[in-house]
Amino acid sequence: MPVRLTLGRAGAAEALISLAVSIIFLIAFTWLSVAIYRSNVLVYSDAGVLKSMRKSWQIWRSEQGK
Repeated sequence: MPVRLTLGRAGAAEALISLAVSIIFLIAFTWLSVAIYRSNVLVYSDAGVLKSMRKSWQIWRSEQGK
């Protein structure tokens, strides 16, 4: 987007929309990361990355049902 702005191929409205979408996704992914970290901070596993992520997701989902 910065290159498009400097070349004059994008307007201010497009830049603001792009910034708004970026901020919304930043907030959403930060919230999700904090929620998963909070429920899995003391969970240790010697399994691979994918198995650990699956276990973390299951723990987080089970805590959401409470």
